[in-house]
Amino acid sequence: MRKLILFAIFSFFLVGSLFASEKTPPVQKMTPISKVTKADIKLPRSVVEQQNKTNAVSFGEFDGGIIFQENFEPSGTWHRWKAIDLTHPRPEHGPSYWHVTTWHAEDSTCWWLADTTLGDSGGYDNHWYQVLDTKPFVVTDTNAVFTFIQRYSLEGTAGAEAPYDGWDAINVRISLDSGKTWQVLPFDDYDMQNSWAFGHPSQGQNEGLGIPGWSGDQLDWVRETISLKDYVKKDSVIMLRFAFAADMGYSTADGAPQMFGWEIDSILVAAGDSVFFFNNGENVDMTGKDVEFIPPEGGNLWHVAEFIEPYFDPYEPRFEPSPTHSAVCQNSGDLFDTTGTYNSWMENAFETGPIALPDTAPIYLDFNHLPYFADVDDFPNNDFWTIEIRPVDSTNWEGAWDDGKNYAVDFGFDRWLTVSYLFGYPTNMSPLEISRFKGQDVYLRWAFWSDEDDPIGYGFMFDDVVVYSPIKTIDVPTGLTVTPNGEDTTITVSWEAKEGINYQIWRTTPGDVYIHLIGEVADTNAFVDTSTVPFQTYYYTLRAAVEYEGTSDFVSPYQATEIIPSKIMEIAYDHSHGDTTIIAPKRNGLVYVKFTPVAYPMDLKGIKFALDTTGTKTSGAYQITVWDDDGTDSLPGTKLFYKNKSALGFGYNRYIMDDSIAIDSGSFYIGLKRFGNSPVIFGEEDSVDMRTYYDTDSGIVVVDYADALVHVYMDTSRTEFPTGIYDKDMPLIADRYYLGSNYPNPFNPTTTIPFVIPDYAKGQRVTLNVYNILGQKVATIFSGIAHVGLNKVTWNGRNFSGKPVGSGIYIYQLKGKNVQLQRRMLLIK
Repeated sequence: MRKLILFAIFSFFLVGSLFASEKTPPVQKMTPISKVTKADIKLPRSVVEQQNKTNAVSFGEFDGGIIFQENFEPSGTWHRWKAIDLTHPRPEHGPSYWHVTTWHAEDSTCWWLADTTLGDSGGYDNHWYQVLDTKPFVVTDTNAVFTFIQRYSLEGTAGAEAPYDGWDAINVRISLDSGKTWQVLPFDDYDMQNSWAFGHPSQGQNEGLGIPGWSGDQLDWVRETISLKDYVKKDSVIMLRFAFAADMGYSTADGAPQMFGWEIDSILVAAGDSVFFFNNGENVDMTGKDVEFIPPEGGNLWHVAEFIEPYFDPYEPRFEPSPTHSAVCQNSGDLFDTTGTYNSWMENAFETGPIALPDTAPIYLDFNHLPYFADVDDFPNNDFWTIEIRPVDSTNWEGAWDDGKNYAVDFGFDRWLTVSYLFGYPTNMSPLEISRFKGQDVYLRWAFWSDEDDPIGYGFMFDDVVVYSPIKTIDVPTGLTVTPNGEDTTITVSWEAKEGINYQIWRTTPGDVYIHLIGEVADTNAFVDTSTVPFQTYYYTLRAAVEYEGTSDFVSPYQATEIIPSKIMEIAYDHSHGDTTIIAPKRNGLVYVKFTPVAYPMDLKGIKFALDTTGTKTSGAYQITVWDDDGTDSLPGTKLFYKNKSALGFGYNRYIMDDSIAIDSGSFYIGLKRFGNSPVIFGEEDSVDMRTYYDTDSGIVVVDYADALVHVYMDTSRTEFPTGIYDKDMPLIADRYYLGSNYPNPFNPTTTIPFVIPDYAKGQRVTLNVYNILGQKVATIFSGIAHVGLNKVTWNGRNFSGKPVGSGIYIYQLKGKNVQLQRRMLLIK
């Protein structure tokens, strides 16, 4: 499994015992959760809006706060901690299940590996390693051949996890040193080359990769033959071993009653007429035994050690452990040893005395910790820790995690921090919730596990354990405001702050049934949300928390806002006052709005249009289309984009494109095609700009009675506005005449004057004259037909005669058909 990075490599799993301990649940895996992946802390919006908080209740006299605390200092109160080596004592080997039987024997009897109490007729259990060995015997001929017959039924290879290609397996081995070492004989018909049951270090027998074998079903007797010439010399003493291994996951005992195990017979080693060994299913010259791999004892290392110096930094100052003692799992003495480490094969637990939990909820556990170890192997064949809980009147340990499962944490790092912070939980919340044990006396224990590898690191350390119930009343924050920032597309959440209070910021969006924690700060009145996206509406709320004591209700109501980046402009020809509707006369016809930017290039990012539901469905669908103006008479020509959009209702509807459309010159059209009895497009009858068109049976014609309420979002990030020319009042589309401020102003001797010609005035003549303060015309700097959009002309400060004019205030005037605009400028010499 690929691991994530925090300070070192880590992952997070459900845990069981490495060695099949009876005291822990079965091994299971789980997706990693961490501070790095920002665990999604969320609450149903219905709970938040009902102000139900965290369902805090108390049935006794306890009014909230700390229930249990331990800092391991000699001057403090100790709570009867004890260290326990869970690997002591080691289990004994079990009985052999090899026996002679008449069941399905080809002749009179055969050897059968099975527990006859299992399954339909007999079978095997999980984690067996059973062998049947011959006695040592002499082979005097190097051409000796080994043969036997067999039948079997065991787990097949389906679903094997790489690098293993099979699960349970059987094979045959040879020893040339009286059973001290064994080699697997390479039969040609093995159906796997890497048995999980033989090779896996914790779920199997720890023999590693490269152990082949047979598996599945061979229900008829079949003969196996192999030459021993590569193994024996003249007068060699050899032994043969029939080996069977089952893993911990699937057997006759847990779901496969038809799997009967393994039967063998007619075991013969011979060369011609010379017989060196023969067994015909008789209980002589062969010995069965259990050889299951049992790891050694791991040792008992948990103790409290003194840290003469703060050898390890905290992740943040607030995570500095209380000086000067901590619980450590390390082979050191009373002083922490910077050269020390831990043991292989450990299952070592550090257990509290009884802790009385009040009849309240919620109850959380948190602690500071430093798991200074590393193991690059995959779980469970690596080093890890877990924390467990059990009632005093029970012998069954279970995970102290909030869902009751038992998780293993198999990553290490080199700085102190709390478990709640590591896994992304805010103040007064923790992944370790033990509310289900309220009103009971319980034990807690921290367990550290290691595999067979040489240890890497100092070991596992923890400190400042606290069990608490945060049910005290805390005042709700006041003054919540949200402010969007279009420059960097962030949203600032602010409030009236109080000293010593932590503030949790929560956020949701329309349609989300949950509200999500996005941050927590202390002793400040603002939080900047950087995880926002443009055009998304966000709702924010807030609550206050005092550590270990209580958390307030949420601020109500939510504060809503959205971000439109400062470089994105919403432009339209209407004024958003819908007083009529526009429907294309042609069946299935489109309504169009023509947009002409004043500067280029621009990028079309989105579309916004208003719909009226009077006499129509309350919700409907439209086809949204973008057209170039390269058609006949500059009408819609090339289709640049289209999208069918449903669930459109009353008022403004918005569509933001995944990919912007570049507008490098000219005009473009937004086309809207209504489907069925969908809502209709709002129009505005005041100051018609003649930019709206629709389809008729005779073609596309202009709508002369209203402007369609259709807006566009234009990204001006690439737009080349002339330096000093553009101002905030200048239109981005050529929808009206506009006379801009001259630049520079004051000036000497030249200045540039911008003006905009609207699309409806295309081809009309305009003049730009300059007058002195007395109203006398001193110069004409433009006279003719200007192009639609932004124009700019330069005045050199000279009059009709070409002579420089004097210092003073001058009036420049743009005049056209039915329009006259003027502004002032100052010449200083």
